[in-house]
Amino acid sequence: MRVMLKNLATLTGASGITALAGLASLALNTRGLGVESFGVLSLILAYTALFAGVATFDVWQPIVRLGVRAPRALGLILSAGIILDIFAAFAATLAALLGSVYLGGWIGIGEDYIWLLQIYAISLLFGIVGTPKGYFRLIDRFDILAQYQVMLSLVMLFSSFILWWVEEKIVLYVMVFATIAVIYKISLMVRMLIELQKNDVRLMSPYSSLRGRRVFKMMLKNSASTSLVSTFATSRRQVALLIVGGLLGGAAAGIFAAAASLASAFAKFSNLVFQVIFKEFVQAAKRFDPKLWHRKIMRLTAVAALVAAFASIVGLPIGSLVLPTVLGNHFIASVPVFSGLFAAECIHLAFLHLNPVIQNKVGPKALIPIAAAGLGIFVLIAIPLAHSWGVIGVALAIVAANAMMALALTVLADQLLRRSILTREV
Repeated sequence: MRVMLKNLATLTGASGITALAGLASLALNTRGLGVESFGVLSLILAYTALFAGVATFDVWQPIVRLGVRAPRALGLILSAGIILDIFAAFAATLAALLGSVYLGGWIGIGEDYIWLLQIYAISLLFGIVGTPKGYFRLIDRFDILAQYQVMLSLVMLFSSFILWWVEEKIVLYVMVFATIAVIYKISLMVRMLIELQKNDVRLMSPYSSLRGRRVFKMMLKNSASTSLVSTFATSRRQVALLIVGGLLGGAAAGIFAAAASLASAFAKFSNLVFQVIFKEFVQAAKRFDPKLWHRKIMRLTAVAALVAAFASIVGLPIGSLVLPTVLGNHFIASVPVFSGLFAAECIHLAFLHLNPVIQNKVGPKALIPIAAAGLGIFVLIAIPLAHSWGVIGVALAIVAANAMMALALTVLADQLLRRSILTREV
């Protein structure tokens, strides 16, 4: 518990600095670009992020899970993770480049900006960060992740300040942001290799032995399932923005993206909590009696749901105070959109702890139908609501999808924990 609180405090402090730097960067970017150009930039970032999510194997969770169970096979586990990262990076880049030719106009990116979309898509080729993140979380070196998180946010802030003075803005924005993304990804991988050498961990080809091939198959199986869950869960933000851009245009995308950028500051806190608790919950499930563990999880879920409901109500006055100050008066229409997205993030955070509970019992496969249904329901609701209520309708669709997923996760976790109790008694 002490280690978990230390890790949480480290990442919380880093996220606080990152959030403040992100708000300052957002203020500069919205004022420097304006509603329309900010919308185009956001669509480019969302498009590439969507393909990165679809083509990734999201290896950090399997690295933590398998690393806890088989620490002696860590070299093989990390080697398999690197191979999967490289393959995913190539697949994401190729898919994004090919898709840009056919999908650009459908998502609100005009022909004049397709080449910028392709330039940023090339940065996906260096998306080999899943394995380093998994390794640092496994060995409780959250301080390294925090350092990189802070440095990235400060570099983005400095770049946004410089770009604020430039005339041909959106072109340089895309090029500079793509360069920063590449440098960040490469430097994180290099840092992992340095730490591996210090800790005397040797990378080994998983194809050189029967055990290595088994580890690779386990990594591939676990990573593919985890990746599908992660893609379905996280891609709603990108899909939402692309729906807004395609149906309502670049200006509406700018309004939605500005609100989503503020709400994502809360999402980053959700993610850091998940990073810390994932390993702790996997270990705690082994220590506690099934009845006691079930009771603790259900109580935590009830308390978290109440806190989420209260925080969602507070979201509207927060948005009314913060948004005009940060974004400027041109983005005043983002206030109700932010309130909806903030509520959606509160719901997401409140039920985040159920993910490792379920994965520890049956693996990530059980989460795939829930995550896929959540994305499907969102798209079915979002399109008609976008036609009727505009960007606010899309935000409400995200709230509805998150609420349905939270209910499904609660029911599934309860059933699995009760089954463990019955199995123990028999």
